[in-house]
This record gives sequence, C-alpha cells and structure tokens, in this order.
Amino acid sequence: MNIFGMVGKVGRSGIYAALFLIASCGPTIQKDYILPQNDQARICVAQCNQNLQFCRNANNQNYQNCQNNYNLMIQNYRSCADAGGKNCIRPQACFLPSNYQCSEDYDRCFTLCGGQIQYTQLPPR
Repeated sequence: MNIFGMVGKVGRSGIYAALFLIASCGPTIQKDYILPQNDQARICVAQCNQNLQFCRNANNQNYQNCQNNYNLMIQNYRSCADAGGKNCIRPQACFLPSNYQCSEDYDRCFTLCGGQIQYTQLPPR
C-alpha cells in the first residue's frame, strides 16, 4: 500500500503531521548577510530592503483581502445551508502568505548589489 492509500486509515492530519516531523529532522542552515563596503552598494542594499518589505506587505494585504472575502462568502454559504439550499457552495479557505519568493528576490538583489551570503549548517539540537 502506498502513502496515498493510507490516507483513509490515518487521515490527512496524520499524514501532514508525519511529513512535518520528517521535514523538521533535517539540518538547520543559518544565513549570514555580509554588507558590501562602499556607499553606493549600501544604497543598493537599502533598496533591496524596501523591496523586501513591500513584497511582504503585499503578501499580507492579499491574505487579509482573501480572509475578508472568505468571511463574507462563508456567511452566504451558511445562510444558504440554513435555508435548506441544495446548491450551496462552500468557499475555499485562504492559504497563509508565503514570503519565500520575497526572500529569494531579496537574496538575489543583495548579491547583485555586492553583498555576500554565507550559509552555515548548524549542529542538531
């Protein structure tokens, strides 16, 4: 039996918990940012910081807008269901914002400005 066949027996939450535990056993990597030395490059890095903040704020705003829409749609769904409606459509919940792409863009910008990123594998706890 493959992992997908086990979903019915264990449940999705059990599968997600197992995957989380497996993923959390990997090594921890620490990133250290080394700023460039000249003023022009530091101005460039400051722009990278602004772009990072803008990206994160946009992700959070998109999530908040999704949540607001979801709250309205779930009220409509419940009203429909309470009235005995047969074709009520339950809205899909919003996904938490991921700032992964923001961080990737920041790292690229930082290094293009002349900064360096050092990766260090930390010992297990």
